[in-house]
Amino acid sequence: MAVNSAIVLFIAATVTIAQAAGGPKNVLFMPVDDLRPELLEAYDQKHIITPNLDRLAKESLVFQRAYCQHALCIPSRNSFMTGRRPDTTHVWAGLGNANFRVTGPDWISLPEHFKNSGYTTLGGGKTYHPNSPPNWDEPKSWSQDQPYFPFALVKCPNTTTTQNERVGGNVAPIDTWCPLDEKEYPDTFHYDWKLANHTIYTLKYVKDKGGPWFVAAGFRRPHDPWMMPKRFWDMYSSDDIPTVLHRNRPVGSPDIAFHNQGIIDYSNDTEYLPMPNPIPVEIQQKVRHGYFASVSWVDSQIGRVLQALDDMSLADDTLVVLFGDHGYQLGEHDSWHKMTNWELAVRVPLIIRAPWNQLVLVRGVMHLLS
Repeated sequence: MAVNSAIVLFIAATVTIAQAAGGPKNVLFMPVDDLRPELLEAYDQKHIITPNLDRLAKESLVFQRAYCQHALCIPSRNSFMTGRRPDTTHVWAGLGNANFRVTGPDWISLPEHFKNSGYTTLGGGKTYHPNSPPNWDEPKSWSQDQPYFPFALVKCPNTTTTQNERVGGNVAPIDTWCPLDEKEYPDTFHYDWKLANHTIYTLKYVKDKGGPWFVAAGFRRPHDPWMMPKRFWDMYSSDDIPTVLHRNRPVGSPDIAFHNQGIIDYSNDTEYLPMPNPIPVEIQQKVRHGYFASVSWVDSQIGRVLQALDDMSLADDTLVVLFGDHGYQLGEHDSWHKMTNWELAVRVPLIIRAPWNQLVLVRGVMHLLS
């Protein structure tokens, strides 16, 4: 069956044009979990420290108003990895049919398209959502030169609840923040460091192998828990972080537009829900602090991968695609996390660097399938 993805077609068209000009080009594909576009200098926000993403954006095509198909990991990833809307994949949430292969067993995925075109396709991290499809869609999506590097969820240390156990009706044990002292938990403890390390190894492998390649690295942060080396927490002060704009619900908005997912204060296990009363401002600032620090942490790991691309002399022949799987809410409209249709839940950063193309800033509305 023919591939049906705007991202695939855009990448393929860009790579094809470049091939005509100077030989095969490669693709480095990096979805970032829960990344808001408002928190990058490229999107006119300078209160978060992201030197590597800022540098990438200055060299790239930046889409100012890009949107996902669904503000939740599983349906969004099933959508952009196949180029089909959730109403086509029949994947809307994490319940029931959470796997596009059930609806379309022969659909060609994004990496599978490149694999069928003679590319070595290797991946790691959260590209697909875990078990959606099973086994990261091996062997269909990925070349079998090496195993897919699986995503692993790590909770804040000393948490007593299990990964899927609900602490409260609308609060999960991962809905918290925990900066970790590097003496006890070095960078190597964190999943995104391991993913960056694996991706650097993979880049060296595909360079030595030769031929065109598609390498995917799905970074975990800033998805909660907002866990990072403490030095990234120390880059910020909760008192200095901008408070939420548009904190209240829009007048006349229907209840169905909201949910009541809340927060846990990791230091004392206190739960906070946005309804019936808003989460206290001091807790809101801690959450924003944790999110900001997590973005700075993942920026450092993405920077390691981009630096390796430079050091291996691969950058000039590699298309870099970086984007968020959906947006995120940090108290705007009295909403937290995702799973709404508000602007901040569905708007995503989308940055594409093609060194052989002229840079432009795209302000028109588009979505990950448009």
